[in-house]
Amino acid sequence: MNTPPILPPADLDICTEVYLREHTFPHAMLQSLLVTAHARRDATFSVMREAQIAVRRDPGQLLDQLAVCGEWLTLRPYLTTLILRATGVFGTIEVKGTPEHCTVSVQVWTDTSERGDATVERTFTGIRPYRIADVAFSLNWRFLDGQGRVTCASTEERASEDLLDEPYPALSGVNPFMEEYLESPETVLVLQGSPGTGKTRLIRAILGAISQRRGETAEVLYSGDSAVLKSDEVFLQFIAGDYRAFVVEDADHLLAPRSEGNHTLHRFLNIADGIASAHGKKIIFSTNLPNMRDIDEALVRPGRCFAHLYLEELQASEARRLLDRLCEQSAELRAAALAHLSVDSRKSFSVAEVYSAFRNSGPQRVSAQFPRHGAARDPDRVAFGFN
Repeated sequence: MNTPPILPPADLDICTEVYLREHTFPHAMLQSLLVTAHARRDATFSVMREAQIAVRRDPGQLLDQLAVCGEWLTLRPYLTTLILRATGVFGTIEVKGTPEHCTVSVQVWTDTSERGDATVERTFTGIRPYRIADVAFSLNWRFLDGQGRVTCASTEERASEDLLDEPYPALSGVNPFMEEYLESPETVLVLQGSPGTGKTRLIRAILGAISQRRGETAEVLYSGDSAVLKSDEVFLQFIAGDYRAFVVEDADHLLAPRSEGNHTLHRFLNIADGIASAHGKKIIFSTNLPNMRDIDEALVRPGRCFAHLYLEELQASEARRLLDRLCEQSAELRAAALAHLSVDSRKSFSVAEVYSAFRNSGPQRVSAQFPRHGAARDPDRVAFGFN
């Protein structure tokens, strides 16, 4: 009898992913109520409301104020969390932040829309005088904590000053560019350039414009953590959730060609215009990669990418024009800013350097809102990748 040869074990490429979910006390309490209601065919908690507000108030004092409201039975399971109980109502209030910027998140389960809306409104009534009125968008940041778990931190971002045209001479006006992007069917925008060339300023302005168009604070998903983006979970949250934009800053490691071993980019390609489309949501990348060819061509192809914009440092004449705009109400401040920038000593300057010279010159800081003006497009500068 011939015995078959013993072959060495085959090389197996096995990948195991384990997801851990923490069930907090408020979550456990809610689940108990829902199970009981379902067993009794009780529709008490069939309506859910969720709302958020940003205020200037000490988080501890704010929760103390809400806890003594006579309309509710309250429970404080954690320092930052309050549970509300009333007839036909279960709710949670979570407060995070500092006295200068505190985010209050409310979730309510009840039996009718009217009762749900009234509970949210009653929660906000006493703290509305402390509201930060100039919130531009809500940033939901995904990152890994010290134990390797995906963690979320949410902040309400305030609107900044109007974005000027001068830092972006490659564009025929910043506002028309943003409006065209938000109206376009294309999902992706790639902003490339060295640090300080105005990429983040432009991203913030776009996110603020999304909120203005919707008439409410836009929810934005944000992550640059490659470990987080290796999982499908964050992409499912973007597609299925209320997020209007997905921002990935410093995305150098995510934009490299797939032929070089980039195994994460295909997830963005799928939601950009694949079967699981983004349904009008926007995906914005910023990168410091020096060469435009360093980015996978599939990401920036027409139909998927609205624009692949390469932002350069300002030439000396362009830096002067930006300072002229910033200092148009003070010749003395302009002279001080020009001296601080040493505009005659170099050929180019980053946008960040020009703004720094403006802020650090003169006897006082200027924070006035500047009127909008049109800016002619410089024929010697181009914006790459427009469709």
